[in-house]
Amino acid sequence: MKYVLRAALVSLALSLAAPVAAADMAAGREAYQREDYAAAFSEWRPLAERGNAEAQTNLGVLHYQGQGVARDRVEAAKWYLKAASQGHAQAQTNLGVMYYHGQGVAQDYGEAAKWFRNAAKQGITFAQTRLGFMYAEGRGVSGDAATAATWYRRAADQGHAQAQTDLGNLYLQGRGVAEDPGEALAWYRQAAEQGRAGAQAMLGIIYANGLGVTEDYIQAHMWWSLAASQGHDGARKNRDIVAGVMTSAEIGEAQKLARDWGPDTAKIRVASASAAEDFAVGLEAYKNGDYAAALGKFQPLAEQGHAEAQFNLGLMYVNGQGVTQDHSEAVEWYRKAAQQEFAGAQYNLGLMYDLGHGVEQDFVLAHVWWTLSARKGHSGAAKNRGIVEGGMSDLQLAQAQKLVREWKSK
Repeated sequence: MKYVLRAALVSLALSLAAPVAAADMAAGREAYQREDYAAAFSEWRPLAERGNAEAQTNLGVLHYQGQGVARDRVEAAKWYLKAASQGHAQAQTNLGVMYYHGQGVAQDYGEAAKWFRNAAKQGITFAQTRLGFMYAEGRGVSGDAATAATWYRRAADQGHAQAQTDLGNLYLQGRGVAEDPGEALAWYRQAAEQGRAGAQAMLGIIYANGLGVTEDYIQAHMWWSLAASQGHDGARKNRDIVAGVMTSAEIGEAQKLARDWGPDTAKIRVASASAAEDFAVGLEAYKNGDYAAALGKFQPLAEQGHAEAQFNLGLMYVNGQGVTQDHSEAVEWYRKAAQQEFAGAQYNLGLMYDLGHGVEQDFVLAHVWWTLSARKGHSGAAKNRGIVEGGMSDLQLAQAQKLVREWKSK
């Protein structure tokens, strides 16, 4: 009888473990959202030690970022490995990134490819795209453009802009697929319409050279202008070269097309009931830690111009929530929202420039974005701007002030 009673008690303990773990995970997420990283660590550490893969992944993020604990890439890799070995797709992706760059582990392209492949098979678009690149370049795997095209296509079909650009490159070059400028054009256009500067630059090349389309310098100039506005130096140079053989009227038309260009945002404005509902569902999923569901709602809205969705997508890339941590990608989404006068995005963009995360460290641009955010009443932006001013020269301050005067939202 005692044995039976003991078994019953064990069963009861097991039945209670799941809701307790879920509550602790939720408490950790709430702490993380309010930036109390030490509290988040305290909630997640016991769960991670008991084998919870999500908690292990989250500990990896905390150690990688130095949030609530000292930054320790070796410790981050340890926790990612524990979760990745249990099949956690995001941990597999993050571990692949660390092996690829040699962060916390010895650089090993073969190991990176292994973990990217595991995550790619689970549908993680970043992992699919990176795996495609490794096959295209022969890094950690035998060079195989056809296999690269297969992985690029899986991610491209899910709307991943970099994969669409890379797949366009293969079609333009005839690598792994039959050479087809028209197919390349179609993939470049999908990526370009998401604001991908590299794809916009390639569209300029296609139109300037008449590859699969009628040669059209006006279209070439327009696409290069759009890419140049995002800092693409090659596009700027090409635009200036083609301008030398265009009439003033043609240049004016191209400039007007560039000014007027943009995805149709009418269907996704916050005022739209369907957009507001989708965003609310995504936000609720994000708060509950269901980052895959949040991404599914935020990504389409963000790609169509929804500023708040763009801002939240930027946060997810900064924190590696539902996507592989990628500061450069975060900067792109923050910038899109910031250009729509979204104060929070302007503030975060200032942080990225101040810290040099995803961009070269630039106190002038940090000052610019914090000034724009402060104008909308963001107290943190005003405070940070005052701090950064202490380390800037008079020339830098004058440059920042000039950029603010000249800045116009899109």
